[in-house]
Amino acid sequence: MQDLLKEVAQTQQVDMSVRQRFKVVVINEADHLTRDAQAALRRTMEKYSPNLRLILLANSTSNIIAPIRSRTLLVRVAAPTEDEICQVLQKVGEKERFKDVEALNQRIAKESGRNLRRALLMYEAVHAQKYVPDSRCTSSSALIIFAAK
Repeated sequence: MQDLLKEVAQTQQVDMSVRQRFKVVVINEADHLTRDAQAALRRTMEKYSPNLRLILLANSTSNIIAPIRSRTLLVRVAAPTEDEICQVLQKVGEKERFKDVEALNQRIAKESGRNLRRALLMYEAVHAQKYVPDSRCTSSSALIIFAAK
């Protein structure tokens, strides 16, 4: 990963007319990086700070080493509510032309534990199996497989 960050930081900007002369890199699940990887990331952050901005996504800051935490702005984003997850699933369903079953969306939102990524994966899996939900969505067989955490 360090090599990739160095390469991104060292390459020239494509559009030289932009006001910001830095590049943005998003690192998902940064809390799962090893301590050695995080130490290397810290060194890279310091070396390329003039032309590289990092966005670190993590479920918990407790697994991020203190030197990185001290060099970053922590922004906490609350988990979406079940209603917000239902709204997202409804919009995805409209775009994918899936039959809208509110009970299914509510069930997935509840089973996902307010985790939008998990809810979308469950929603996709239900429709990939060509499961045709009825309006009551009382059958739990479609969701049991995907509710494993």
